[in-house]
Amino acid sequence: MGACGSRQDVPRNGQPVRHMSVEEHLKRKPAKSALRKVGGRTVAGEGPPLVILDFDLTLTSMHCGKGSPPNPRKTGVGPIFNVPDGRLQSLRALLHDLKHKAGCKVFVMTYNSFSYVDECLRAADLKGFITGVVSCPSANKGTQILQLCNKYTPSRLVFADDDMRNLDDVSEAVCNAMLLHVTGGQGLQPLQMEWLYYAAIGDWERCDRLSSPK
Repeated sequence: MGACGSRQDVPRNGQPVRHMSVEEHLKRKPAKSALRKVGGRTVAGEGPPLVILDFDLTLTSMHCGKGSPPNPRKTGVGPIFNVPDGRLQSLRALLHDLKHKAGCKVFVMTYNSFSYVDECLRAADLKGFITGVVSCPSANKGTQILQLCNKYTPSRLVFADDDMRNLDDVSEAVCNAMLLHVTGGQGLQPLQMEWLYYAAIGDWERCDRLSSPK
């Protein structure tokens, strides 16, 4: 992990592991000033919060990128998004709140093809909450996210992925990023979704509470 980002790991039981105190979160909170640079990297601006979600095993509850990906028109969206049962409804609620309550720009960043991810999002009635899909089959996600930051100058950046290598790349590329490591092999689960929302709105106290061991 690079020195810039703040990471939260969520193990199989869905309980985030605490890595930073509230005070440390606040120290890394972006300033409400014009666009700033640290070491040539974008830190924060005054645009809407930017939430970027990996597709496989973050937004989805299964891996879709190897072999023959499941066709939502044939299998339905259940196997792709709804494991365990009820997860898809929670996911819709999260994305709705991120867009309509928190005012976030929400992107899906994937190594899969744009057309496949777009089709899955439409079939699951998630497309309306998504600002855009970024397909980067051979690119560094940190580099791609930095480009989005330069375009939208977000006040906060939250990134969730199941692959630590991608989290490390984003940590190196964008300071003040709030990073969620999605573990457990079934994508975002309720406590992780809750943490993600509070990170997006900058409620560091609730993030820290969720991230503290019970």
